[in-house]
Amino acid sequence: MDVESQKSARPRGRCLDVFLVGSIVLLFLVVATVVVMGTLALVELRSEIGVKPSVVDMQGTSETHHGVPLSMPAYKMQNLAYLQLTSAKLENSTMSWSQVKHGLESSVGDLYEYNLHQHTLQTKQGSFYFLYLDLQLICTANCRRGILVVQIASHGDEKLTCQVELPEWSVSNPVTTVTRKCWRVTRLDPESRLIGHMVVQEAQDTFWKLDVNGSGMGVFLVG
Repeated sequence: MDVESQKSARPRGRCLDVFLVGSIVLLFLVVATVVVMGTLALVELRSEIGVKPSVVDMQGTSETHHGVPLSMPAYKMQNLAYLQLTSAKLENSTMSWSQVKHGLESSVGDLYEYNLHQHTLQTKQGSFYFLYLDLQLICTANCRRGILVVQIASHGDEKLTCQVELPEWSVSNPVTTVTRKCWRVTRLDPESRLIGHMVVQEAQDTFWKLDVNGSGMGVFLVG
């Protein structure tokens, strides 16, 4: 290759490098924007349905209250759904949820339908949704070590998986509460049916229990 060819190749190489770097930065900004928008929307959702944000403290305690205000705007309520856990027991099973009601208001908007018998939350509109899990566990005695995995799926397709490592209680490590929050922006089709499955990978006879007042599943339309 002559000198002129080498000189012309260098600018093209630099342009390609600049293009690749620019593409990566643009992709990062898009992802960051989705994360920020989803987080802000989650905070707004929790405040609108009367959920006090619980402190993420792996060795502390937190208090969460659920309720639906009577004056919630209908145009916002239809875009969101929140289901509260109904069973505190840790076992390999399908998870059971319930709607949060306050008078005539419900925590399940018009874009969703909850089937109490099948434990499924159906979406009626195909789009991108912000799906999240709040899991809070309480040690009721001398708790043993364990691993809890909660998976949200639709028609066998995994949408969100949340794993919680439960420590062993001891005098030197008196853990009483473990809180775990997981979220994901995912595509849901019309008539998608979200169902939760719980898997306890280690000893099921542990004294760890789920706090039903601080554990739930939420979803809202992103766009």
